[in-house]
Amino acid sequence: MEFCSVCGSRLKRVENGYWCSKCHKTIECKIASPSEVEMVSHAKRDEEPVFVVNDSVEQFAKINQMCPKCGSKETYHWFLETLGEHAGVRQERAIEYFRCVKCSHTWNRGV
Repeated sequence: MEFCSVCGSRLKRVENGYWCSKCHKTIECKIASPSEVEMVSHAKRDEEPVFVVNDSVEQFAKINQMCPKCGSKETYHWFLETLGEHAGVRQERAIEYFRCVKCSHTWNRGV
């Protein structure tokens, strides 16, 4: 995609180059036809799978909180803080996470 150096508008492709519909400037250049373009394909490499290992949940504190899925009363507990900006106003928010020790169900609660 090319832009006009005079007015900044997007240039349109024409037979002998590019043309600006706003200021009518023409830039002459040779544009390759599809028959002149050489296609090159690369053979796929045999890639090994990438395994993502989560941090151990044992590093989090255990608390007494009922799991909504299985009813177990022991869960891991941690906080994550999120930062964001909307309409120029910076916003910070903490989210409280829980993970059941028994069934590994994870849920959160905004603080």
